Amino acid sequence: MKSSPLILGLALVFLAGCTTTKPVSKDSFAPETVMVTYHVKAGSEVQFEQLLRNLWQIYTENHMVRAKPHLILQDAEKGGVRVTEIFTWVSHDMPEQAPESVHTLWQQMHSFCESRDGHPALDGGEVQIVPTGK
Repeated sequence: MKSSPLILGLALVFLAGCTTTKPVSKDSFAPETVMVTYHVKAGSEVQFEQLLRNLWQIYTENHMVRAKPHLILQDAEKGGVRVTEIFTWVSHDMPEQAPESVHTLWQQMHSFCESRDGHPALDGGEVQIVPTGK
């Protein structure tokens, strides 16, 4: 018995519709502004600052972030320095899509930070930019 091209085509469409791939959410492609606080170990400030610069260069070269806003704030706290970084990923999914080299640098970043005063070594998440008017 010959199978018709129409039946074969329908079978392929049906099989494609039954794949187990995760559906993509529209929000996955929306930008995500984050604020991250790092509790930098005393004596690691210079290396940490250099690592932040290197990461930002990699982020921008790979089009992982928007150029603005990008703020780095620093203040002293008991036991070391607290650094807060604010920036915008080009999409919510970007951190999960980061190359292995970035993941390696993130691990190094953790080694320069410590839990302090009940706060984790690195803390943060998504924030909203509030318009200030004209």
